[in-house]
Amino acid sequence: MKLGKSIATGAALGILVPCVLVTRHLVTRELFGSFEAWLWPSSILLMALEGPRDTLSVWTVMGLSVFLNTVLYAGLAAAIHVLCSFINKARRL
Repeated sequence: MKLGKSIATGAALGILVPCVLVTRHLVTRELFGSFEAWLWPSSILLMALEGPRDTLSVWTVMGLSVFLNTVLYAGLAAAIHVLCSFINKARRL
């Protein structure tokens, strides 16, 4: 797999994970726990939504949280890809 595909896959997962977790919360009304925090580390930003708020601030904070998660997952996928490439080259030597 090429680096671009690895980054795209990581970015897609970075968007998909928050969507699945929010949908799960809306359906089951269960609160986020430590497992969800590991899957969506930037969800800590959602604490900013506590208290009085307007719709624009909710969407802004939610969008920022998903964006940061996407960047994190894409970066992690790129790092794993590069590490695997180095390991494969080292094995050939």
